[in-house]
Amino acid sequence: MIDHHIDTLFDKAKVLAKRAKLPGLAIVVQHKDKQHFCLYGKQSIDTNIPLNKHTVFPISSLTKAMTACLVGILVAQKKLTWDQPVNLILPNFNPRFTLVHLVTHTLGLPPYAMDYLGFLGFSSDEMLNALTHCSQTSAPSEFAYNNLGFVALEKIIETTLNCAFEKALSTFILKPLGMHHSSCGKQAYLQHNNRASPHKRTFNLQGNTPLALSRFPHQLLGAAGINCSIEDMGKWLTFWTHNQHDKLNMTAYEQAYLTRGVIPCTINAKTGHYGGGWLIENHSPYTITRHTGGFPGITSLLLTVKEKQLGIGILCNRSSIIPQKIADKCLQLFIDADYPNTQFAMLSPRALGHYCYSKIPALRKPKSMPTIKGRYYNPIVGDIIITPELTFSIGPLDHQIQLSLFKSNTFKGRFKNRDLQRSLGSMKLKVLAEQAGQAISLRLYSDKMECFMVPEGGRITFTRSDQAEGK
Repeated sequence: MIDHHIDTLFDKAKVLAKRAKLPGLAIVVQHKDKQHFCLYGKQSIDTNIPLNKHTVFPISSLTKAMTACLVGILVAQKKLTWDQPVNLILPNFNPRFTLVHLVTHTLGLPPYAMDYLGFLGFSSDEMLNALTHCSQTSAPSEFAYNNLGFVALEKIIETTLNCAFEKALSTFILKPLGMHHSSCGKQAYLQHNNRASPHKRTFNLQGNTPLALSRFPHQLLGAAGINCSIEDMGKWLTFWTHNQHDKLNMTAYEQAYLTRGVIPCTINAKTGHYGGGWLIENHSPYTITRHTGGFPGITSLLLTVKEKQLGIGILCNRSSIIPQKIADKCLQLFIDADYPNTQFAMLSPRALGHYCYSKIPALRKPKSMPTIKGRYYNPIVGDIIITPELTFSIGPLDHQIQLSLFKSNTFKGRFKNRDLQRSLGSMKLKVLAEQAGQAISLRLYSDKMECFMVPEGGRITFTRSDQAEGK
């Protein structure tokens, strides 16, 4: 009966993958003492090499559960405590922050505060320094997803063990669990000959095209830096579904603590409580723990139901909601036929294409446009340079934003890099105050970020023109 359910699940998964034109999909289902694998598609459309159980994927935010587990191991060894103030190890942090606040995304900061800096090429140290400039929007205890809290945990682990995060991960988790094909970081990923390449849909939605890795925020090691095969995902699943805490020299209490889930939250349209790198759903009489992750061109998912010793891991080399739908179908087959489907609005490819085109604003130069140029210093991102052509340069990788549409003292802009534009959204540069043709206070922000940055002081020279262009 169980094998029939798994065969049914895999058949449905392949139908969904084929219908969505996914380049590749790898699935592992853990049930009691058995593991079942499903492999569909290729590592890359360029090579046509089929996926296998050892093909490595970046697992992005599934990293968080491993980082939290590392902290749990150090707590079990009495090298750290959950209520330990973070500023005892990272002095610049707010003294109210504890390890629990970092693990549960309850820093009281805006959602995804300063995460964008990873896409712009800043190092983890620079991003953590920027986080100390970010103002709190609530008291510690309110959930707001933030990757940099786990980058801070990465630094705490390195300081406590006096070794690199990659070595700590390998010593305390990967080797004890036999996860021999897993690694950490961009360079380690590129050294794998057997690796899945990220893809994106072509503009007409009829196929896929490989994505470059040059601008991925791999420096977020503690939050999203681990690479893993589907076979190794199965070993990680076994650790959680079979309470193998002794393999990692931690107590059953510390393992259970990470999936206790005391903070109400919503992630990926699923509502529940958040633990240490896990979203916990109470679906009586079962407790469902899950998490998803994604870089541009990569999707990952992990789900467990401990009461049934059931788990599913899914890795896909394209951004897609299909892993979410497959996980829901797994729960419908094994747990509850009425379990709700993922709450995502589904559009047909044609409707989705029309929607995407409608959201791309035309970059046009208005009849009246000021001349603006200058250099501005911000304590978070350093020098900001605006050229007379209204090109805005920012970040170590020298990303550029094309500014236009000056209206009500606000410029609108788009990243020249399409992947960055999709990740960070449309930009606005607002002149908050001016004096004698100089901007003395500016704000640069994105419609997808709570607070891109709010610089104060500095000087940007500009002149206004009331003449229509060409007259």
